[in-house]
Amino acid sequence: MLREATFRAVRTVGGLLPLPVLAAVLWPIAIARAVADLVLKPARHPVRSLPPPSRPGRNWSSGLRQRTAAWLNTTSLLWADKFAAPRWSRRFDLTALERLRALSDRPVIVVTLHYGGIFALPTLLRSAGLPTASVVADALWPIRWWRRRRAELTRIGDHPLHFRSGDALAITRFLVPGTFLVVAGDYPRGERALTTFDSVGFALATPPFRLARLTAAVIVPALVRADGVWRYTLHVGLPVPDELIRTDDYEAAVDHIAAELLPVAAQRPEQAMPLLVAAFDRAPPALAGSA
Repeated sequence: MLREATFRAVRTVGGLLPLPVLAAVLWPIAIARAVADLVLKPARHPVRSLPPPSRPGRNWSSGLRQRTAAWLNTTSLLWADKFAAPRWSRRFDLTALERLRALSDRPVIVVTLHYGGIFALPTLLRSAGLPTASVVADALWPIRWWRRRRAELTRIGDHPLHFRSGDALAITRFLVPGTFLVVAGDYPRGERALTTFDSVGFALATPPFRLARLTAAVIVPALVRADGVWRYTLHVGLPVPDELIRTDDYEAAVDHIAAELLPVAAQRPEQAMPLLVAAFDRAPPALAGSA
């Protein structure tokens, strides 16, 4: 199969080249992809602040840099099974990982946002030895061959790699002590609860809270920031207090997650992806958390 042969060839060549040389080889492709994104998908232009301005403009210079870096960073997953090797691992700041390890006596639901290196978060956790799966809203981001094939490079045992958002039974069976489930809280689907950030409304999904109550999981906010080409920093916030989950206080739980993640994201707002930006301005007037 052509795509399998391409996959193997790129991995083989990339494994032989020094990382700066590999980045230089891929750079022209990344620039071409970035230009196409910015022309055909205006929402790909980065915002200058979080909360986003009411009328985000088209920032071509910043957008080209950001989209080029984003595409290059995505290609890092082609060598995900090498992330523990020194030439890769020294590029990652995963100090905050110990906060997650300390919670592994319970199932852990990692709530993140579409920001920075979100695509690398499950891989970084698996490469550090944590059995991790992610929930995918298949209507928005289908689990295509390329995504599955890259993820398989860091599979741990027979643990699944992805769940579709509607696979409630499979997800609950997966969530046992020592497993980690990555969920993006800013997907614009299902029930949400509203908080504010700098006086602007911000909505997050509530299903992870119900899932945590059902499985006795702890909810931990986390982000991956991209600090240049193939350089990531993991931020792990304080867990959501169990009392908020037991009492169905979803508004307070959303307040907590927003307080742990949004100030970090606001330091580098250009890394906010369209779904995170939209979570500020698509909040519905009546939300499930207050029902």
